[in-house]
Amino acid sequence: MTERNDLSNLALEALRVRATKVIPAQIRSCIQKLSEEQLWWRPNEESNSVGNLVLHVRGAVLHFLCRGVGGLEYERDRLGEFAAGSTMSKQELLEKFDEMIAKATRTFDVQGKDGHALILTRFQPGELVRSRESCNRFQRFSSSRHSNP
Repeated sequence: MTERNDLSNLALEALRVRATKVIPAQIRSCIQKLSEEQLWWRPNEESNSVGNLVLHVRGAVLHFLCRGVGGLEYERDRLGEFAAGSTMSKQELLEKFDEMIAKATRTFDVQGKDGHALILTRFQPGELVRSRESCNRFQRFSSSRHSNP
């Protein structure tokens, strides 16, 4: 059992470093090399700009990691991620991106507390349930539905 916990902790730490340090540094480096015009340029109306893709990554991390795993209050505006344009400066975009990284870092930090990661389960399609208490209720629910009379 300890070996599995060690492997789980190692995998969680590797994911944390990649999601909060490595990939953000690569994205930030690319953004900084672009002018404001290049950041929001689209080859055509059906395509997305680099800025839109950064907002999309931000929205996905806040929605799936910070909200779905960490319980952060967040309402995603997916259409807004793709509608944003040159009205947002590069500096504003980087500030939003950095805010997301900070929230993701806090989410991973909480997951490491007491050596336990929160487990996601589904009660009903589309309904994510978090916390050990919810998981225990789910296990009791599953056992009662699948036990022999």
